[in-house]
Amino acid sequence: MKFDLPPEVVALAAEARELADEVTASLDQREDSWIIGYDRELSRELGRRGWLGMTWPREAGGHGRTPLERHVVVEALITAGAPVGASWVADRQIGPTLIAFGTDQQRARYLPQIMAGEALWCLGMSEPNAGSDLAAIRTRAQRDGDEYVINGQKTWTSFAAKADYCYLIARTDPDAPAHKGMSEFIVPMDLPGITVRPIRDMTHLDHFCEVWFEDVRVPAAGLVGEEHGSWRHELDAGNRPAASIWRGKPDIYHAYQATLLPLLPLSPTLAAAATTAGPLLSARRS
Repeated sequence: MKFDLPPEVVALAAEARELADEVTASLDQREDSWIIGYDRELSRELGRRGWLGMTWPREAGGHGRTPLERHVVVEALITAGAPVGASWVADRQIGPTLIAFGTDQQRARYLPQIMAGEALWCLGMSEPNAGSDLAAIRTRAQRDGDEYVINGQKTWTSFAAKADYCYLIARTDPDAPAHKGMSEFIVPMDLPGITVRPIRDMTHLDHFCEVWFEDVRVPAAGLVGEEHGSWRHELDAGNRPAASIWRGKPDIYHAYQATLLPLLPLSPTLAAAATTAGPLLSARRS
């Protein structure tokens, strides 16, 4: 069987490769660019080209483009090592989470910033004594009137020293079972009581950070979804690294996996992600 990409997708892929080659021409390090590559102006350029929020639904303010279009753009950028870290988390994870669980006010405020490449988000999840075991987190968020008071520490928080917002998971009910009693918050990083210390590793990179929250007051309007509902959110979000472009489209994904996937020149990382997405989507559909 012979398969050719639609002409408009071929043109889009060529445009993405051209931009990627341009922005990486002077870079010494191109590996892991999605997590260590920081370039705010590139994020703005991606926004200007409509390459952030590409597959988000139009009714949520997204571009409503096809999964294949987003795929060829991401493939070109990451293959070349383009420094997309300043917008990667927001585009891939925060936007879809706010579309799924956020309020109308949160979507109206934050989604346009993400799509314009103007807002850098970090993820406040891992903790010193919990690692990546989300159910073991101890950072507390205690309700006080129309605010939550945050106390605790996060670690391995990429780009926290440069981020505008932290998507924070904290324990709101310390007496609940470990997988319950956690909630998610939008925390502006310029609030009083937040201290950030970059972690410099053996390669002299410092994108990872430690973050301390000491009596940080977050408006109750910053709560995302239901109070104590974080575990459900994260089960949904856990599908997104592999299946973000297929979210809500399992039938399209399975058709893609059977016909298009074997014929595309994917990098090993994206090939693994695309293959993994199938079982995740099947589980969600059943």
